[in-house]
Amino acid sequence: MCGRYTLTKLSEDDARALGITLPTNLIARYNIAPSQVVPVIRTFSPSNDRILDQMRWGLSPSWMGSAPSKPKPINTRAETILEKPMFRKAFVQRRCIIPADGYYEWKKTSSGKQPYYFTNKDNTLLCFAGIWETAADESPTFSIITTSPNSVAAKIHNRMPVILDSKSCSTWLGINDAGVSKLTDLLVPSPDDSLVCHPVSRAVNSPANDSPECIREQTSEDRDLL
Repeated sequence: MCGRYTLTKLSEDDARALGITLPTNLIARYNIAPSQVVPVIRTFSPSNDRILDQMRWGLSPSWMGSAPSKPKPINTRAETILEKPMFRKAFVQRRCIIPADGYYEWKKTSSGKQPYYFTNKDNTLLCFAGIWETAADESPTFSIITTSPNSVAAKIHNRMPVILDSKSCSTWLGINDAGVSKLTDLLVPSPDDSLVCHPVSRAVNSPANDSPECIREQTSEDRDLL
């Protein structure tokens, strides 16, 4: 699954490539967690213009009501997205892109779960494929789509987020020009040579910790101190 990620910056080049207006009030986030409200890119009907909206992480369609006990999926499996009623309509009609510059996954070890931080090899922006729905309180909510891992991600976890390149972003956000088969073709692992990762402090386990220290590479000396 993808349960934590970062968005510390958006450049003018990023905004231009994504077709959005660069926000002036973006706060650097080093430990984004489920239920938090974060920037998400979607199209605005009827103009189909792209906007950077604020959405809550955890899909909550309006028909679910507002009961706190209702599950709010933070991830949606690519393999079953068209099979499950909760996700099917959003996949066809309400797709979005979640900008990030990295994400965390945890590996089981003899001393407990060790978090790792993944980024693009060239430190460029990651664009996660997602779907969104309007909740019962009329606030927008989203879920990140996951797929099987590439060879780098597989060393740490058995899932990874679907990461779109610039051409795929245009197809993903298209309203009428992309059939279902074109969309499902995008739900694949990233190339094996695209990502790198390193171990980080278990401080990232708590959403209360949201600082550059979360992404700092943890050395063997650091681990010896635990």
